[in-house]
Amino acid sequence: MYEDDSSVKLVILKGNGKGFCAGGDVVSIISTSLIGHWTYPVKFYGKTLILDHLAATYKKPLVSVINGVVMGGGAGLSMNTT
Repeated sequence: MYEDDSSVKLVILKGNGKGFCAGGDVVSIISTSLIGHWTYPVKFYGKTLILDHLAATYKKPLVSVINGVVMGGGAGLSMNTT
């Protein structure tokens, strides 16, 4: 991403609006899983895992500005930041 750009000293993650992250659509994930449709849950959790891995292994300071509600994946993501 910006790891090789020497002009970037840190990256700030900030929510847009009243919350940092209100969480994922758990109802859709569970309901599609229960009927055997795994495409949506696999894509959702795959993207979440990749984002968490990138945040955890990022070489520059990564800061979360927690403004309001943070739940689910947003809480997990913010644990990998300063």
